[in-house]
Amino acid sequence: MSTKKSRLLEQSERIHFESTKVALLRKRAETLARCREAQSRTSRQLVFGLDTALELLCIEVPREVEEQLRLRRRAPFPSSASTQCSPSNGWRDEAAEPTPAEDLVILADSRASRRRMRGLRCVQWSHPVETITSCGITCVAPLDTWLMFASYVGLTELVLLGDAMMRRDADMRWLSLDDFDRRMREFERDLEYKGLSAPRGLRNCRRALRLMREGADSPPETQVRLLLESYGLPCPAVNMPVDVTDERGAKQRYYLDLAFPQWRVAVEYDGRHHAEAWENDQRRIKLLGDAQWSLINVTRNDLYEESRREGLVRSVVDRIARRGGKVTPLGMPMSLRQLTDRRRSRARLGDREGQ
Repeated sequence: MSTKKSRLLEQSERIHFESTKVALLRKRAETLARCREAQSRTSRQLVFGLDTALELLCIEVPREVEEQLRLRRRAPFPSSASTQCSPSNGWRDEAAEPTPAEDLVILADSRASRRRMRGLRCVQWSHPVETITSCGITCVAPLDTWLMFASYVGLTELVLLGDAMMRRDADMRWLSLDDFDRRMREFERDLEYKGLSAPRGLRNCRRALRLMREGADSPPETQVRLLLESYGLPCPAVNMPVDVTDERGAKQRYYLDLAFPQWRVAVEYDGRHHAEAWENDQRRIKLLGDAQWSLINVTRNDLYEESRREGLVRSVVDRIARRGGKVTPLGMPMSLRQLTDRRRSRARLGDREGQ
């Protein structure tokens, strides 16, 4: 005799809530087991790279990065890549045909060292790389992994991935902006010294550095920030700490996803809390409101629907205006490349004025 289930119970069997940290640890354990199995099939030390390295390092892979990789693996490199991705240029893809997205990625430093093994996808990178070995498995270190991703993804994805390596949470943070800038300078000097051409996408790495910010908690926060900046709004502070006083006179510290402190306007992505946190959320909103902060909540749909993106920008501009500020948004958003060019021009102007 079968027992009928309620609709809520049926939903609970399909939906599993998992914190970002727990998800990263689970994914690392799964990937580590697969890497160990692959390593057991060869006596040569394998070096894992790209998204496999990110999973081994417990670095969140933004959804947009995953989608770009999935698209690239469904099709071979374009014919123009034959010159841009030659071994002398630092990058070459072993796969001549589409490979399964779930294949592990391993690194080779030359044509002779490339490996063909079941379940592995080999890419060639002719430049020296920093590696990390943990639990007997070796992978490319975060900075060089980010550099390699420039051959696979666009400017937006590089910014998202860079921010993911500079999380506010100390448990998830690997790097600082200074670390990225220092590695870029070292890499460019190495190219010049050896007379090598730059790998595909290296210019985007330099552009991405002008847009990346330390201290974000999630890729959607970075996307919201880039959206506001693309419409000409000033760059908001990322996860700015705010101290408020509760009903008993005790100090409470909250972090605002994106804040314009000069006007006490904050923009927060609403996607990280579950129902059990509702009461704490409401108390947080109340205390921040008592401290004269104006909060704007953003949802996933606000990011992926054009009319709602424009509506979000108007809301932020309106809240700023109510606080006595004046920000004039652009009629059409800039591309991220245009935004980096504008930022570089302003930096050069500032240098001239300083002189």
